[in-house]
Amino acid sequence: MAINDGDFKDLSDIIVFGPSSADVKTANARFDTWILPFLSVGGFYGQYTGTTTVNLVAPIEFGATSNAGGAYWGFNTVGVFPAGPCCDFRRL
Repeated sequence: MAINDGDFKDLSDIIVFGPSSADVKTANARFDTWILPFLSVGGFYGQYTGTTTVNLVAPIEFGATSNAGGAYWGFNTVGVFPAGPCCDFRRL
């Protein structure tokens, strides 16, 4: 364990954790389109929910649950170009 960016201390003889779990669900949608023969643009959007449960067994019995949720999004581009002998356009 470390506090405020301090040195780590081994507390495994004092603190004992019980079973802990995390459950996260997410759904997203993505789109993209080719706007030129060599350039694709697109984006994505998604939402998530999650629950984390942590149980402390010793030195005291204690349990804590945290719920989280939110959204994420982004944009992307893809460019392609010919390369290698298979794409030698001088032979066409």
